[in-house]
Amino acid sequence: PADVAPRGTVLLLHGWMMDGGSLLPWSLQLAQAGYRTISLDLRNHGRSGTAPSGYGLREARDVADAVAALRAQGEISGPLHVMGVSYGAATAIFSAREMGPQDDNVIAIESFANAGGAIRAMVPHMLAKPPETIAQQVTHRMLRMQLDDAALERAIASAGDALHLPLDKVDVGAALAQVPACVLLLHGRDDRHVPVAHGRALAASAPRAHYIE
Repeated sequence: PADVAPRGTVLLLHGWMMDGGSLLPWSLQLAQAGYRTISLDLRNHGRSGTAPSGYGLREARDVADAVAALRAQGEISGPLHVMGVSYGAATAIFSAREMGPQDDNVIAIESFANAGGAIRAMVPHMLAKPPETIAQQVTHRMLRMQLDDAALERAIASAGDALHLPLDKVDVGAALAQVPACVLLLHGRDDRHVPVAHGRALAASAPRAHYIE
């Protein structure tokens, strides 16, 4: 019923190369359970503007600013729960550190523990996936020939230089250890995109967090 107060507000944060609309199924399920849901388009995604990526680190300030504006507009009701998937999960953890006691709970699904490490795992996995078109077959073949371990390391270093952000220093575990909110970490044991080692490393960095694999 419209006159029943929400059980709380869930702020939804999407994965890399996705947008807020990708979390619509979660929004519907949570709304049916009595929660108010808000889904953001993070920087460089969806209808948001462009800005230097921070792999969650810089985006945390965006989220904190958005939460402040939403509170001022009366859009956040009850406890605030921040829930993210993959890149959005890392952003949720950095955001929880940024917002401190304003954030009651964090649900981080398939977060990476370190941005550089995530790229090292993700690129070979993506190239190993069967191409779906002839163009992808050609692209995959060329990338496999060119992108050896040394080339991947150069690409990670070059991206960090361009962003003025060393990617191996984007440490989600260090942020997680400083989060005052209750944290639930979820990771698939058979995940090949962000290997389960990332989830286990995060759990080890924050013994207070609850980890489900």
